[in-house]
Amino acid sequence: MGAVLRIILEDDIKNLNDVVVTGYQTISKERSAGSYNIIKGEDIAVKALNTNSVIDGLEGLSTGLNISYSSGADKYLIRGTTSINSSRSPLFVVDGVPLDENLVEDMINNNDIKSVSVLKDATAASIWGSQAANGVIVITTKHGDNNQKISVSYNGSFTYYGKPDYGYYNYMDSKTFMRNAQELFDEYSEFYTYADVKQSPIGMFHSYNDNTPFIMPHEDIMYQFKEGLITQNNRDEQLNYLIGLNGRKQYEDYFMSNKLFTQHNVSIRGGSAKHTYFLSLSYKGDQGISKDWSDKVTINTYQDFKFNEWIKWDLIVNANWGNKKS
Repeated sequence: MGAVLRIILEDDIKNLNDVVVTGYQTISKERSAGSYNIIKGEDIAVKALNTNSVIDGLEGLSTGLNISYSSGADKYLIRGTTSINSSRSPLFVVDGVPLDENLVEDMINNNDIKSVSVLKDATAASIWGSQAANGVIVITTKHGDNNQKISVSYNGSFTYYGKPDYGYYNYMDSKTFMRNAQELFDEYSEFYTYADVKQSPIGMFHSYNDNTPFIMPHEDIMYQFKEGLITQNNRDEQLNYLIGLNGRKQYEDYFMSNKLFTQHNVSIRGGSAKHTYFLSLSYKGDQGISKDWSDKVTINTYQDFKFNEWIKWDLIVNANWGNKKS
């Protein structure tokens, strides 16, 4: 008697890689005849840890998408140069709503993205019209699911860059600078007498409202010696003190800081038969190399209410605020 095999086939949940989100509809890859790329939200979140930008995180993840950091140039290009005078940036669509690229950065944090579809050919123009002539970047955010238990997730990161290393610049040290200044002093000190310069502010901060010359601390010392106000020993003692100062080290200590970036994201999602919800709270802290610090907090909430088969209501709320200190 042969064995009896009982085979049960289970439903396979549709993956994001198998569908294309055009903004108006979601279709399978097989039904799409256009040129496109699909990017997972997880890949963008990982890439954005280094770029501190949702859109810049797309760089290298989609073929045909070029990101330029040159001043005055269009930052995002999908289809190359299609116009000389008008904008060549693609159209950004978030959950079916066209948005300016700056609003995308303000309203979305990188961990709220479910998928991104990059539409690159005339098929996009057939959906979005002439505004899609330069391509479309369609961003789909995460939402809650029906009959889903409450789910809480958190992720955070800390990135440390340190200070730039200017040691490789071939700058003269304080001793060499002071020796050159002494050799040149006899020549340029003839243009102005000490009577002309002794009222001048000493140091970097000087107003050029009149013809009063700019004078540095070592020059004031040399002028005093030239006028016989101090002895040679006094001059050398004061100059040696200035020689002992490390200007580059002082600049790093007083005007520079270690560059670092930290971000924290908390999200809550779930739903019942007629109501789904998604709430996210994001914090970003960014410290530059010039002792400047910026904070940004973003709150996003998406709720979907389904009263019956014909009535459906979506509630989307975004709030963000930031602070920058220098």
